[in-house]
Amino acid sequence: MIRHDEEQRPFGHLSEAGVRNLSALESAVSRPAATFDGEDLHPTLEAKAAALVSGLILGGPFVDAGRDTALIACECFLIANGATLQATDRDLERVAASVASAELPVEALAVWIRQRLRQGR
Repeated sequence: MIRHDEEQRPFGHLSEAGVRNLSALESAVSRPAATFDGEDLHPTLEAKAAALVSGLILGGPFVDAGRDTALIACECFLIANGATLQATDRDLERVAASVASAELPVEALAVWIRQRLRQGR
């Protein structure tokens, strides 16, 4: 039997999975494909990956572990596009912290990713 309060809770299953804000999550994952006036806002693979990471970290769609989720999403995105990121866990932690503290803007993150991008799986 479903309890009444569970029945009334919108997106209850998502909040239980750690999603705080579905709109913020949708916004973050759509950033790599964003266009303006027919032009791609993030024209390179590294720019798209940086937009994804930045959106997931700064947009705050998750209750917890947003940085880790953003980095995993980035790696999955790159692999799906035929590339990998060559970086240590420590490097990834540092860059995620820099993004979260707004010390590393999305353009600089794209440069950081480009310097560590390896084509091919």
